[in-house]
Amino acid sequence: MGPRGPAARRVGTIALVVAGIAALVTAVMITMWSEPSTDAGPRSTSNGPPSTAPSTAPSTAPSTAPSTASSGSDTVGSPGGPPGDLLTGTDDFVVLDPGRWQVFHGSGGPPGFYNRANVVASDGEAHLTARVGSTAGMCWCGPQAGRQIYGRWEIRARMDVGKGYGPTLLLWPDSGNQAVGGRVDIMTLPTGDRRQMVSTVVYGSALRTAEHTETGNFTRWHTYAVDWQPGHLDLYLDGVRIQHLTDPAAIPRTPMHLAVQVDMGDGARMPKPDATTPATVALHLDWVRSYRGG
Repeated sequence: MGPRGPAARRVGTIALVVAGIAALVTAVMITMWSEPSTDAGPRSTSNGPPSTAPSTAPSTAPSTAPSTASSGSDTVGSPGGPPGDLLTGTDDFVVLDPGRWQVFHGSGGPPGFYNRANVVASDGEAHLTARVGSTAGMCWCGPQAGRQIYGRWEIRARMDVGKGYGPTLLLWPDSGNQAVGGRVDIMTLPTGDRRQMVSTVVYGSALRTAEHTETGNFTRWHTYAVDWQPGHLDLYLDGVRIQHLTDPAAIPRTPMHLAVQVDMGDGARMPKPDATTPATVALHLDWVRSYRGG
């Protein structure tokens, strides 16, 4: 073939440039394909973004210890301020509020004597202490407590061991007359080893009773509650219903208030103190809540 003209030479030059570019692109792609990847592959988002909170966030609500109830329990309608109920009072005992609590002082009936000095609040707890010659008590009936008929009360408490002294958490009628207004013993611990709990509803002019007993270790924290409504009266231990009354005669119909007390045994329902009894025996309260039905 003879020599090519200018046009032919330009076409040849362009072909060489295109071929060179194609070779370069191929080399780059081969290099990228063979180079190890620094990415471990697709990241799953099925579990959502990483949380900045602890896996188990601390609860701001009071904790509830497992129930040690041994009989007569079910899980229907556990308390805790259900939707529609209005929180009417709460106390975490940073201080003892005189507007809410009235501390007992004077005779508690033989053989006890309530001493106001035996009731203190410290470290977020209230302590009602019995000692030789005196006991302790108070009621949610201070000048700012208000009157309440029907509702729910919850109390978290534990009790020291000690023969001859026992606590009671109860609803007492504002009238002071249990033959007319009734009485609800949410919890009593009559035995010094704190292995038996008794709840009792007292009603009618003959002071009839409906009683229930649980066993457990009541030196530990437990939550005691009563749900008092026009059609029923229920008692709870650690969120488990242990007593359910629907007899209209057994349901109080007049205002009541919460009372908390440590009493001395007279040898009848509770033994008297003896040489084994510690010098001080205290009821400890962590918190109290009250609700009114919505």
